[in-house]
Amino acid sequence: MHGSDRNDTLNIEQQGSKFVVYYTERGSRSDEHEFLSEADACDYFLESMRRAYPSAKRSA
Repeated sequence: MHGSDRNDTLNIEQQGSKFVVYYTERGSRSDEHEFLSEADACDYFLESMRRAYPSAKRSA
C-alpha cells in the first residue's frame, strides 16, 4: 500500500518491513503509529475509522 499526498486522510504505508498508519493534513504527517505486521496496522486503521465515524453502518 502507498501513502497519500491528499489532505485530511488516514493512511497506511509500508516502509521496509514495517507498516505505518498516519494522518495527513495540509501536507504534514502526524499521529504516526508503526506496526510489524500489515494485519495489526489494518486493525488499528479500522478501529481509528470506527472511532472517527461511530454512527456509520457496520456489516456483520
